[in-house]
Amino acid sequence: MGFTKIIKEIQEKKSKLDLTDPDYLYFDQFYQAGEIICDTVSIFANRYSRLARQMAKKSNTLKRKKELELISDICKHVPSFPARNFYEALQSFWFVQLIPQIESNGYSITPGRFDQYMYPYFEEDMRRGCLKVHEALELLECLWLKFNEIIRVDDKDAAAINAGYASGQNLVISGVNKKGEDSTNFLSYMCLIANKHIGLGQPNFTVRLHKKTPVNFLEKVAKNIGYGNGMPQILNDEVIIPGLLRIDSKLTLSEARDYIPVGCDEIAVKGMWARSNGGYLNFAKILELTLNGGKCVLSGKSSGLNSIDLNKIRSFDEFLTSFKELLKKGIEIQVAEANDTDIVHRELVPLPFVSLLVPGCIEKGRDVTQGGANYNFTGPVGVGAATTGDSLMAIKRIIFQEKKKTLKKFNDTLKRNFKGEEVLRQYIINHLPKFGNDEDEVDQLVVFLTSNYFNQLEKYRNTRGGKFIPALYSVTAQIGLGNKTGASPDGRLAEEPLSDGLSPMYGRARLGPTATLKSVTKVELSRAINGVIVNQRLTPTILKSKNGINKFVKLLQSFVQLGGFHWQFNVISSDILIDAQKNPDRYRDLVVRVAGYSAIFIELSKKAQDSIIARNAAEL
Repeated sequence: MGFTKIIKEIQEKKSKLDLTDPDYLYFDQFYQAGEIICDTVSIFANRYSRLARQMAKKSNTLKRKKELELISDICKHVPSFPARNFYEALQSFWFVQLIPQIESNGYSITPGRFDQYMYPYFEEDMRRGCLKVHEALELLECLWLKFNEIIRVDDKDAAAINAGYASGQNLVISGVNKKGEDSTNFLSYMCLIANKHIGLGQPNFTVRLHKKTPVNFLEKVAKNIGYGNGMPQILNDEVIIPGLLRIDSKLTLSEARDYIPVGCDEIAVKGMWARSNGGYLNFAKILELTLNGGKCVLSGKSSGLNSIDLNKIRSFDEFLTSFKELLKKGIEIQVAEANDTDIVHRELVPLPFVSLLVPGCIEKGRDVTQGGANYNFTGPVGVGAATTGDSLMAIKRIIFQEKKKTLKKFNDTLKRNFKGEEVLRQYIINHLPKFGNDEDEVDQLVVFLTSNYFNQLEKYRNTRGGKFIPALYSVTAQIGLGNKTGASPDGRLAEEPLSDGLSPMYGRARLGPTATLKSVTKVELSRAINGVIVNQRLTPTILKSKNGINKFVKLLQSFVQLGGFHWQFNVISSDILIDAQKNPDRYRDLVVRVAGYSAIFIELSKKAQDSIIARNAAEL
């Protein structure tokens, strides 16, 4: 449409306002803000146009002079008016991507299904003969570089949780279209090439897979992953689309099929606005509070969440009941804090520019923070699922089956951080079942944990009239939250990182990626529609041969068939990662997969680096 048409739509809505409506003042101010913003977007783009024209006059080469004059003409036209070709569409997109970074500190402003909405411009230019493939690729790679100019400046605490400049500009390709057919196109392949050539941490690059994804495309995806910047990450249409349909009866099948990942891999549809990161719930801390009468082991302070006396617990089922009760109370607190945040955001930091582009807001005359979007969700995040599942397994075995200790004495061991009990700790680590190895006894404890989390959270509504939808990822919060958590029954020492996302605990998945995949898919992943992260390290030799590529393609097909939600890969040897810690100046361009995003390895904290090194490197 261009912003000139958007402003006309706003003015038409504004002209029909009822002066006697009790909410007239709010509506009027919303539309006035929209008018101002539309004008300002044009002014902003025209500043670039004038600057490019001035630079053209000073240019010493005819080629650069013509490039700058073209840039000037494009910036004078878009985004005020509709794009007329591929180059203009890219520039219009970039302005719309850039402005929220200025307006609202732009966390997770997401390009979405880039190959779908850009392809008609590319196809038409190719048909008319006014664009060559190598020219389009150069423009695409220039855009890839621009994504990396967005650098977030966070305070110390936020930086610890979002290590490596996690800006969340998630660009996704392929998947099914609104009719359920494969949507892979020529631009999908070009995006893979751009990712290979640029090899930086942004955009956060995602590929959607489904049962009929072309094998040739899967091979190109496999090779791309093998280049080593941790991208693209993989999502599964076969799980995510049904998951979307179950959370809101108003959602249509065509809307669900057109979904996009936001930020890391939080799932959204057109017309949706969500606080996708609705706060972190530390599962391992809930377990610690259960064991300690609601007190924090590290600080000695009471959380106000009181659990039953350990001496009175006679069975593992009784212990699970107590844990489940504290989990419920923890979720209640998280919901309350998420709603408080909504209220503060609504009153102090409205988002008028974003609201102009989210369907529903102009129609209703409401900002996204006021519930103007067609779909409104809040997505709290559960952290440390594997740590907690493994810990419950240890309690079950050590206390109630093998009777090596009483629950109270075992908890005393945890309070001492396993001091004097290293033999017991190594027994727990090396001999008890661990999540990620397709061992049903421990896997079902993770299912118990996550299902209870889903059941409780789904009961609540947010301030915008929408639902709470769960997630199982952590960005790098498993490190920050681990710093605040005492020793856990799985053998993890106090203040060490928790497991990240829904991945197995570091070093505990020992039977390869297929066993990990089988453990992960026992969880009701379609209910965690706000996002799931599963990290996997592979040895670099895997994707260096035709045979290795073929095996990896079969692994991706198994991921789809078994019902995985998300998978991402680091294809880097431990030797390189360890050397990069010791000699950072030699590795300034080493990009790795951190959580639901990639980052330059040497810019991460040592704890974040160690957690990546500790992930199992699997062979196929």
